Amino acid sequence: MLNFEIPDSTTNLQINLKLIKTMREYPHLFLDNVSIEAVYGCPPKCIWNGGCVRLPGEKMSSQDVENVFQGYNDNEVSYRLTFTNRLLEESHLKDLYGNMISKIGNSSINAVIVATDTMQQYIRNNYKQYNIIQSICRMYKNLSEINTASEKNLVCLPISFNNDWLTLKSLAHPENAIVLINEYCPISNCEFCQEHYESFSRIALGTCDQYIKCKHQELKDKMLKNNESPNHNVFPTNYRRYEELGITHFKLNGRASSPKQLATLYVKYFAKKEYQNSLYQTLLDF
Repeated sequence: MLNFEIPDSTTNLQINLKLIKTMREYPHLFLDNVSIEAVYGCPPKCIWNGGCVRLPGEKMSSQDVENVFQGYNDNEVSYRLTFTNRLLEESHLKDLYGNMISKIGNSSINAVIVATDTMQQYIRNNYKQYNIIQSICRMYKNLSEINTASEKNLVCLPISFNNDWLTLKSLAHPENAIVLINEYCPISNCEFCQEHYESFSRIALGTCDQYIKCKHQELKDKMLKNNESPNHNVFPTNYRRYEELGITHFKLNGRASSPKQLATLYVKYFAKKEYQNSLYQTLLDF
């Protein structure tokens, strides 16, 4: 089974639930052996949130957060919290909102995605039922680091690994690898990646209000205009090749996307070609 993690947990709750339920009710519309195992993201305005995204909205009430967890968990889907702010210090762990969210979702069906040892240890000490997943924001530098990190936890691989078949064959724990299949950055080893992540971390912490724009935005725009994809992107025609290597976990980029943008992604990566147009409309009917 090919297990997918989709965005975004709160802002697109309804279309995600629509996708999950439609896949179960009408499996013939979708590619064989494809399932949604998790949805990732974070309630807005949480200082623990990380990654290259600035989510809209205000803080959610405890009841609204509970409803999001319940919506996914009732459908046997994990809610994975993106607590991947790379600049967190010990003092930030006292944040009432982050702890409220963590307490509500503290269950073995859910997970916390981490990018620092500080957050990982805090969750292990205080919210013990969560699974821990190592974020791509960790920025592992080599295969040895990946092999060590993936001994016990799922690890999101650097996108430079995606179609590097020799390296993928050398993974010590392919069953714990997550492949990010549609990263928008056109450069697989972007030299500004860390700077980019940390600018969003500062926004989450409230220490600045402007993120650093992608240094390769011009190239990205050109590729989008020409309907070109980066070499590190993965398409359904290659799913089986990953499965043959023992890699069965995949992640779809798209946090802060609109429902229409997500519907486009979902039919592209999950649906059989002959049903894509009709399924697109179905997903938006919620």
